[in-house]
Amino acid sequence: MSGRGMSDPAPIRNPHRFSDSMSLGDQPASPAFGSTPGRGAVVETAGRASIVGPAAFFERLQQAMATPASSLALLVIDIDGFHAINQAHGFATGDRFLEMVGRRLANRLRGDDLVTRLGGDEFAVLLADVFDSASAVAAARDTLRALDDPFQLNDRPHQVAAHVGMSLCPAHGRDVRSLLYASRSALRSAKEAGIDVVVAQPGAHRDWASSWLLPAVADRHAVVTGREVRDGLLRGEFKVHYQPIHNFGTGRVETLEALVRWRHPTRGLLAPANFLPAAERAGLAHVISVRVLDCACDSLRRWRARGHQQLRVAVNLSAQDFRRDDFAGTVASTLERHALPPSSLELELTEHEQLDDDSAVLQAAELARHGVALTIDDFGVKYSSLRYLHRLPVRALKVDRSFVHDVGRSAASNSIVSAVIGIAGKMGLRLVAEGVEEVRQMNELRRLGCHIMQGFLFSPPVPADAIGGYLDRTAPVM
Repeated sequence: MSGRGMSDPAPIRNPHRFSDSMSLGDQPASPAFGSTPGRGAVVETAGRASIVGPAAFFERLQQAMATPASSLALLVIDIDGFHAINQAHGFATGDRFLEMVGRRLANRLRGDDLVTRLGGDEFAVLLADVFDSASAVAAARDTLRALDDPFQLNDRPHQVAAHVGMSLCPAHGRDVRSLLYASRSALRSAKEAGIDVVVAQPGAHRDWASSWLLPAVADRHAVVTGREVRDGLLRGEFKVHYQPIHNFGTGRVETLEALVRWRHPTRGLLAPANFLPAAERAGLAHVISVRVLDCACDSLRRWRARGHQQLRVAVNLSAQDFRRDDFAGTVASTLERHALPPSSLELELTEHEQLDDDSAVLQAAELARHGVALTIDDFGVKYSSLRYLHRLPVRALKVDRSFVHDVGRSAASNSIVSAVIGIAGKMGLRLVAEGVEEVRQMNELRRLGCHIMQGFLFSPPVPADAIGGYLDRTAPVM
């Protein structure tokens, strides 16, 4: 690689160092990680990947793709929880953190690879000489190992995670726009599925909706059997992760949503969509629900003992759980066993579930009478929304992430969110926006009147041992 234009590495500017009224597009660019076209500084590192500005990165990418025999991969890497680092340590520390991430990635890669920061907490990596999806996935996972060790920030260790969306040349095209579009599409799939690396399928660069997975990573989404689920339960492979829900009105993390994950011995970390259908067919879904409820209550008891007395936990349940005659008793005995008041627990029911029979409604009403809150998740995506509000003792609504995604840039999304905010306000219900990933979304939601949010902008779902430190160090989010 040519050394022309070499310079000392400039700081990676913190994307969150601006007022709430600004958007990501307003942030100033730094020479090495946000340069203007034609001025991308190049930082050569002997035996390691080069850190370059975006302009130089995409120019080099286009040059590489112009070679007929070229075979390469474009990685878009999203760093989870960067907003929390800013909140806990300030923007100067956030700047240093971004620098450390960039250097770690470069040190992990080969000399003919490239690294840049696209903006916010998003990085891009060009992997040269990648000839098939399997080797691309292996290289991406090896790259993520650069983030395994905790980052020391102000003498405190911080563990971070990341998701990767990938595209391949020539499978996804031979121009920058196509590869970047496909990689971003795959990244969204990775975050929604809760897995580490996703490769977009050929054709994803032509249609965002067609972004699925290549066979190289399809094993993560292959159908699992009821026997596998049963064996996983016996081996203790199902774990509970927690995602904070921030209330900007009070400046607190008031609730943690408990989310089950399966640490499969060969397929890695699986999200519920990959195993719950098999669990339901095998009659094991309720077993998983009870274990998650017990684990979440046990963790909440310990966090409250550490001083977080007002903290609540939200647990996702299915309509099948509510239909069990002993369900209300199971919840009550679990709370009693962990010495928790009913008001500390929220039960989330997705709107996709059908909760129409009288026995299930009676179970929900019984729990509500004792102080357990019921939340309707994914509100607004199906016809059952208003009927649930009429029949069930609902305390809160969660705006579906599909509406949150385009809020601030789609009049239709803004109108829907405003309507849901109006319904919640008139009925005295708490309203939570889920899937908040960008500052633009956060600002617009607050402007519309929604002040309770969760999403990767603040923190991904993390294990219980990481949440304790998060609660201790997170400053008020006013």
